[in-house]
Amino acid sequence: MGRVAESRLAGWLAVGAVVAVAACAGGEDDRAGGTEEPSAKAVEGRASSAADAAGPWSAVSTGGTRVTVHVADVPLQVGPIPLVLEVHSDDPAVRPRSLDITSPSMPMHGVMRVAVEETADGRFRVTPEIPMEGDWAVYVNLDEGTDSAEFLFEVSEAGDSGGQNQGQHGTH
Repeated sequence: MGRVAESRLAGWLAVGAVVAVAACAGGEDDRAGGTEEPSAKAVEGRASSAADAAGPWSAVSTGGTRVTVHVADVPLQVGPIPLVLEVHSDDPAVRPRSLDITSPSMPMHGVMRVAVEETADGRFRVTPEIPMEGDWAVYVNLDEGTDSAEFLFEVSEAGDSGGQNQGQHGTH
């Protein structure tokens, strides 16, 4: 390999390293500030208090349908998170088909798709497995196309107080 090719390769490797570090950066230091952050928000507006963080949360889908998400345990923690979904529509064909989950700060990890089950009371149940702490974008897909309602969940490590400032190592 000639000097020009080696120089270009080194440049591309350096750019790749910067992109990888930037994508994985953030998280703990971004949350320092001493105020309690809510565990989740609908993209259309951040929950304004700890009581709002307990949900339920509502958002309007891209097709105009209101979707509500309920959780049993707050703060949301790494692992399985049971969700109950309600779709507010007079059209019985409008229903959750699946749930897509991705980490906005680390898109290179891709999208997890989780199946949704209908319950006897007309609601829908889904239990996504969240692998690590951080912000997670959750899309409730109402069809096989582009109609979805978007939510943003903040997930903490098991045993964490759910967004309170605990210092760099979670012990202060």
